[in-house]
Amino acid sequence: MPRQADVGTQDRSWYGRSHGVRADDHQEGRRQDRPSGQRCCHPWRAGAVRGQGRLGNRILLSADRALRRPGRGGDGARGNFWAGGADLEIRNGSRRHRARQRHRIRSCRLHLHARSCAWNAGGIQDRSRDDRSQPRLDVRSGSTLRRREAERPWPRGRPASRYCRVHGGEIPRHQHLSGGRVQSDPFRIRDHVADFDKIVQDIVHRSEAVRATIPMTADVAYGPDQTETIDLFFPSGKRSGLPVHMFIHGGYWRMFSKRDYSYVATTITQAGAIAAIVDYALMPKVRMATIVDQVRRAKQWVLAHIADHGGNPAELTVSGHSAGAHLSTFLFNSENTPSNVRAVLLLGGLYDLKPLQNSFLANEIGITDEEVAMFTPLAYRHDPQTRATVLVGANETPPFHQQADRFKENLLQQGSPATSLVLTNRNHMDSVRDLGMPQSQAGDCLTKLIANDRR
Repeated sequence: MPRQADVGTQDRSWYGRSHGVRADDHQEGRRQDRPSGQRCCHPWRAGAVRGQGRLGNRILLSADRALRRPGRGGDGARGNFWAGGADLEIRNGSRRHRARQRHRIRSCRLHLHARSCAWNAGGIQDRSRDDRSQPRLDVRSGSTLRRREAERPWPRGRPASRYCRVHGGEIPRHQHLSGGRVQSDPFRIRDHVADFDKIVQDIVHRSEAVRATIPMTADVAYGPDQTETIDLFFPSGKRSGLPVHMFIHGGYWRMFSKRDYSYVATTITQAGAIAAIVDYALMPKVRMATIVDQVRRAKQWVLAHIADHGGNPAELTVSGHSAGAHLSTFLFNSENTPSNVRAVLLLGGLYDLKPLQNSFLANEIGITDEEVAMFTPLAYRHDPQTRATVLVGANETPPFHQQADRFKENLLQQGSPATSLVLTNRNHMDSVRDLGMPQSQAGDCLTKLIANDRR
């Protein structure tokens, strides 16, 4: 039996309104898809519908199989279909909202395409047909489709340069077509780390243990918002003139919190420093400009007030993982004004935001062109007095290696001291877990950074 629809808790979509059911009804199995080929009133033959707050008359669909949506009498599809990769955004196609459609489609074929030179660069668009054939997911050869494009332009969007044929079988979520091959989204970490959930549970448990054992001051405010807080962890012994290390967590700017990453304080405090684990607001509730401003103000608070807690602001170092590494770059990205950051450790970072616009994040946080222009670290010059260590796991996907190499070279070209290291047999998740293990490769790098050991 095909997968049961998985709808978000705020199902304000056309399906929820027109069928008079709650999102929870789908999750509890009160409505299920029937096998392909059987007619039923359920409008979706395949895929997982996800509600995202108030969507109005829009539904987001992550297709797990070829999409088939019957119209009245099962003779075709009505509505507009488009999106990136296998993520479909489907606008309302019911009779009562038909006036809102740009055009009415009695039947159509859905064309899934992706540019060969970019990840998830394609989309799904509709083409009207007069033969009233059943709709199907159809990815055609480049030559055939290019001829058709020359005869009749696509109604919207940009056609791709290469296509491959997909009929029937299942299409995993957030998969991308490139050069005739189906490829998973390189930025969707869960698809590339088999024990993703296990590692997350492990670091959360480690964090809870650290909070119970290492002396700390929790939720120190660096700003007026409830998300603008820092947890301070202290090494045993004296509390005066201690070096200070700020850690900024990752999660693609949209998940996790400082509490989940308390375990990193193990390595920091064993190195003799005060650990300042920073929290910030999450997208899409806020935009990236707010988050960057928050971490900058967190640094200013540390410089101004850490002496009251026994720290030495002249010995400030910073580290971050993934989105946290991206945010860390904005703490030393001025070549004219001293950043007062002695050294940074950047692990699995994102230094070019443009590719993320074509990843699974397009539907989750929707990075804008303005945010790409303003918050891509590669576009900035950095404090030449700040020493940078750029780390990436050997088992990371290619974009993380490419971006790490580019950022390191960018720093060197600016005259900034920078080194890099590939962590042996480590992926995006176990590499950050290692930061809380002083004897690990990543933990050793963090210890040396704090101790100002340049070996």
